[in-house]
Amino acid sequence: MSKTFNKLNKAAAFHSQRDGSRNHCAVIALAAAAGVSFGKAATVLRDMGRKDNTVGTSVSALVCGATKLGLKVSDKAMVVSGTAQRFAANTPEGMFFVITTGHVACVKNGELVDHEQGFRKKIVAVLEISA
Repeated sequence: MSKTFNKLNKAAAFHSQRDGSRNHCAVIALAAAAGVSFGKAATVLRDMGRKDNTVGTSVSALVCGATKLGLKVSDKAMVVSGTAQRFAANTPEGMFFVITTGHVACVKNGELVDHEQGFRKKIVAVLEISA
């Protein structure tokens, strides 16, 4: 696991204990992509309509949050077969939001930054991100 993941996962655990919030995958993905703290990403996503202790964050809120943090997200989703782990292993350069049913992760230069160990869900779509 990466330092980025460990740092963001610890912050997610702290926020969960403090206020009972959960479903942090979009917050972790956005924080990893933008290079900001967990708290900053959570605040931006709340501004975009994310509610703590709900099912999760919409893709549109994630894209708007990324835009607010100065990232550009492709408006066309890439159709990719396989799992997020395989996509990361085969994509050594670039930055992406990898979307599966009910989950999102960030792949940054071949590294899968995600709080789910053994993330093997099939990919629904991939959005390319640029700074």
